Amino acid sequence: MNTSERLPAVVVGAGKWAHEYWVPFLHRQRVLTVVAVADIHAPARASLATHLNGVATFTTLEHAVAHLPQLTVAVILTSPESHAELITTAHRLGLDVITEKPAATNLDDLRLLRGLPPDYRAVVCQNYRYEAHIQTLRNRLRAGDLGQVRSVHARFAADYRQPGSWDVGDAHTMVHPMLLEGSIHHLDMMRYLTGADITRVVTSAHNPPGSSFVGHALVHCLLEFTDGTLGTYEASLLCAGREQRWHHEYYRLECDNGAIECDGWQVRILRGTHVEPVETTGDPSRRDGHLDILAQYQRWRHGGPVAETALADNLHSLAIVMAAIESAQTGGWCDVSSPRFPGDL
Repeated sequence: MNTSERLPAVVVGAGKWAHEYWVPFLHRQRVLTVVAVADIHAPARASLATHLNGVATFTTLEHAVAHLPQLTVAVILTSPESHAELITTAHRLGLDVITEKPAATNLDDLRLLRGLPPDYRAVVCQNYRYEAHIQTLRNRLRAGDLGQVRSVHARFAADYRQPGSWDVGDAHTMVHPMLLEGSIHHLDMMRYLTGADITRVVTSAHNPPGSSFVGHALVHCLLEFTDGTLGTYEASLLCAGREQRWHHEYYRLECDNGAIECDGWQVRILRGTHVEPVETTGDPSRRDGHLDILAQYQRWRHGGPVAETALADNLHSLAIVMAAIESAQTGGWCDVSSPRFPGDL
């Protein structure tokens, strides 16, 4: 198996995230060789191409493939609402996909992705899974001495009270900014840590007077898992106290023989009043999750196991997000396994 040969790739989308994060990342990684940029905005694509060593530029993915038939991978970095269509276009053109999250933003897009073959080689960058403190927590949990997980709790809190302070597109004007833009990280993480899927969800979402958001900035979810585990998810975009924001979220898993928590970068085991710190393996300040995802994709392409963040798996997390949004609108429990939320390829 020759994994040293780089794969020719086209970057689709030349916005802020492509410039700020992906340019330095693409120069670091050793799996892809970017040979083209596609974006409908000429100044943006020209700028990104310059930062990527002067590669070819095109207006669309189709144009790039027509002129460069050697292309193997599409790296999708556009705004989220276009992800699903571009993923299906890449499949039609015979390309593998590496896409930023979320892969879909509505039920129609989720159904569109559901129509792809289950073995389609597409991976979603759920990079938070591979941070050092998360891996330490998961490995310690899997050692087995804590026993069966009975409940899992997640908390996210960020101070975005100033209008425009959350600089992810139009987040301050979305109907469901936390659920649609942020919760995919945390709900996916709860699946990853427990090893179980979520079957039902009920959501309470609220936007208090004086909020800088148009939509619901406060979210609480109750979750039921396939193995009987219960979960709670609390998220606030209006935190006036202690923040537990991106890369510093709080997770706690209550087990038969104790509990384990990840509070920011600190992992601890709790047994009664005894607190046992767990040494983190690796540097939690490093953001290398995308490297892990690319390495898994590369092994998959060369006959190895399916990548953990393959699209087929990620649709389960997306279905939970869609069910949570519907529950916030209806006020009742939503069954994630319902045909309304197609989470399986």
